[in-house]
Amino acid sequence: MSPFWQPEKKTLLWWTLSLTIGLSILGSGGYWYQQQSAHNQHLEKTLKTLKKRQRSLHQQKEQLIAHYDDYQQFMKQQITGPEKRQHWVTVMKDLRKERLLSLLEYHIELPQEVNTMTPLKVSKTTMVFNVSMWHEEDLTYFIEQLDRRTKSHFILKNCSLKQIKPRITLAIRKNHPGNFSAHCQAEWLSILPPT
Repeated sequence: MSPFWQPEKKTLLWWTLSLTIGLSILGSGGYWYQQQSAHNQHLEKTLKTLKKRQRSLHQQKEQLIAHYDDYQQFMKQQITGPEKRQHWVTVMKDLRKERLLSLLEYHIELPQEVNTMTPLKVSKTTMVFNVSMWHEEDLTYFIEQLDRRTKSHFILKNCSLKQIKPRITLAIRKNHPGNFSAHCQAEWLSILPPT
């Protein structure tokens, strides 16, 4: 090889090396740009989610403010807080003794949350009860007193009353189930404290 080609060879080598380094830098820059772009998209998505959550929390705050007076009124009436199942049953048993009702059976289901479209949390508990009585008015008294004495609200979903046997005298009341039998379903509502 002649010395004439040596400088050109060095220049060509220099240009090849420069081009390789330049392409490597360009490729690295493209990869970095892709990574940054993906990261930015992730950040934008997270920001949208946070803004949506912020709007939701703001709406909940507005609803809480709007229903604050109602909740304070419920607290004064002592109808907020956890269910008072034991109290319901105690009142029912006391009423049975007072009215000399011969039979009281009940079944209480697990509570379910009610969608109220407000920030107040309400749970509903279904109770089915059977009660035997001497007079029709015993049932209305029983339900009225149950409402007054339990510091809870309930909705009487249905109640059926049927006559058991012909009327009998007071002398044999102790061994007789009564003249009427009622089968009722009630839904107890409890307003739970905000969490």
